[in-house]
Parts: sequence; C-alpha cells; structure tokens
Amino acid sequence: LPDTTICDGIVCEQGPFQLDTCVYNSTENDLSFGYFCSNTSNGEWNAYKQTYSGIGCQGNPISTGDAIPCNGESDSCYCGAPSDNCLHSDIMVNYTNNNNDESQPCSNKTKESISYVVQVCMDSLGITCSNTNGLRFDLYASDDPQCTNPDATEEIPFNIQ
Repeated sequence: LPDTTICDGIVCEQGPFQLDTCVYNSTENDLSFGYFCSNTSNGEWNAYKQTYSGIGCQGNPISTGDAIPCNGESDSCYCGAPSDNCLHSDIMVNYTNNNNDESQPCSNKTKESISYVVQVCMDSLGITCSNTNGLRFDLYASDDPQCTNPDATEEIPFNIQ
C-alpha cells in the first residue's frame, strides 16, 4: 500500500508531481516545466505550471498557467507540506542516433525526463512503483481517501505529454 504521509505534491492531469521543483525536461524540444507554489494575500495557496526555455527550469518562465488552488486534500494539492516526504520515480526516455556513417559512432542521448511522486496516497489516488510492476496509478473508491481497501482499485494508465 502507498504511504499516507503527505508530501508537497500535486495530482493533476499530467501526473502526480512534487511542487516547487523542475519535474520535466526535454532536450529534444529544449523545454522544461514544474509546478510552483505561491501564497495569496488572503493566506491561501495556489500552484502554477511554469514552462521554461531550456532544461532545468532556469531563468524566467516563458509561460505560466492558470492558478490551481493548492490548500490540501480538497484540492489534491499540498503547498507547504514537507518536501522530504516525497519519493520519486524518474523516467528517462532515450533515443539512439545511428545514421550508418561509420565515422560517427552511435550516440545515446536523453530525450525526455519526468519525475513522478510515488509510494503515496493522495486523495484516493495510490501511486506506487516497484521493480515488478513499474509505475502504477490506482484509483481507490471516493470513500477511501487513505487508500486502505485494495479491493476497490482501478489501474490508471499514464501518458507522458
């Protein structure tokens, strides 16, 4: 079962990610993104998807998404939670370039990398990773927000976008 300890994460359309860190890098498109927290004037939290030119989420973002309320369980988003409670599954998508030119050796390069938060339960979504099953998202019943009943799961496929 996933750990029910909360980490500073967000469950969104693209996956479960840690907040305030760069979670996606693409050398092919020379882009990166992360979800970053901001405290509002009324003491509430919002998260924003920020996209950067280049890898590593460096400099100023080239785009910032709409505000996502991020105040805990009701939002499936945990700004301000401890970051050291997060475990990650880092997925690297590689390609091999071999143009049959004998003067150019094959070169392996990382095309994309994405970092998911794993081994957690966030609002009825269990995210686990194992050597046997790989990355797995299980949707538990809405009346089981702590992911305690394994009989009520539905495996959710994921896509890197």
